[in-house]
This record gives sequence, C-alpha cells and structure tokens, in this order.
Amino acid sequence: RIAGTGTIDADGNVGAIGGIRQKTYGAIDAGAEYILVPSSNYPDAVDAAGDDIEVVEVATIQDAMTFLASLAAA
Repeated sequence: RIAGTGTIDADGNVGAIGGIRQKTYGAIDAGAEYILVPSSNYPDAVDAAGDDIEVVEVATIQDAMTFLASLAAA
C-alpha cells in the first residue's frame, strides 16, 4: 500500500498541503508502507512517521513516477 498527498500543477510540480501530520497518521492507520509527500512538507511528515512508514519526498510528478517504478512488482 502506498499513500500520497499534495497538489499538482499543470507543469507537474507537487505543492504543499495542510494537515501533513494527520495525513501521515492516516496512511499509517491504513497500513501503507510508503507515503509520498511534497518537498516542503517532508520534515513534518518524517517527524510524524517515526519508524512506522517510509516517507518519500517528491517535488514533481516525475519524482513520484520514478519512485513507483523502482518498487518490485507485487
């Protein structure tokens, strides 16, 4: 399970969102192994995550796609 959050503009840039701590906790509660978060929200997400979920920093949609392509097939 993979969670993700953020805004995406027409150029594929991922923007910050509010409530990153709550969204990180929600991803943990849902059983996600990873959460993709905007670069500017990364420090707060890592702080909220502890050792319960891997936080992946993304600045663009391409960053997200590259990360997803790196995962082993289920």
